[in-house]
Amino acid sequence: MKLDRLQPRNLAGNPRASLPAWLKYRDMLISAYRQHPRPYVYRPINMAPISVVSRARDAMRGCLTFRYPIEHDDISHEDLMRWYSEVIFKFDDEQVYIGTSEKVNSVLTGTESVSDSTLRFTTLELEDITAFEVLLSRGRLVGPIMIQRPPDLTLLPTRENVERLNRPDGSLVLI
Repeated sequence: MKLDRLQPRNLAGNPRASLPAWLKYRDMLISAYRQHPRPYVYRPINMAPISVVSRARDAMRGCLTFRYPIEHDDISHEDLMRWYSEVIFKFDDEQVYIGTSEKVNSVLTGTESVSDSTLRFTTLELEDITAFEVLLSRGRLVGPIMIQRPPDLTLLPTRENVERLNRPDGSLVLI
């Protein structure tokens, strides 16, 4: 059982199970958690999917073992532990898949499709982003929505069920 491997002595020297590693992969893993039981599909840009899977898995193990901050009031370490015990991490040449074994394997074998429903925009006005966030928060729209050059969002209130993922390249992803 993979929860049995969450031992501090096994992870203490692993830099991929450190707090900085957790912070790097936290948003992706929380997004996968929130999408459960639907399989989460992620297409890495600057790293091979095999590397993302290995590092994200270790970061998750580090968070659960050392109880790193989650920074989402509605999610506890116990919630993440329960989710982590139910999911697998897989990859192909282009994408990372996180979900139950049955769902991920059905996507990989083609018996269930997961379309790339990502909406992409070069830029949007604050009113446009507000509209997308309202639709996302009410479940009327499924993300992700990518904005290459987002405006300053500090004036916008945060919305329930919407995550804003600021990427290193300056783009924004709404899920």
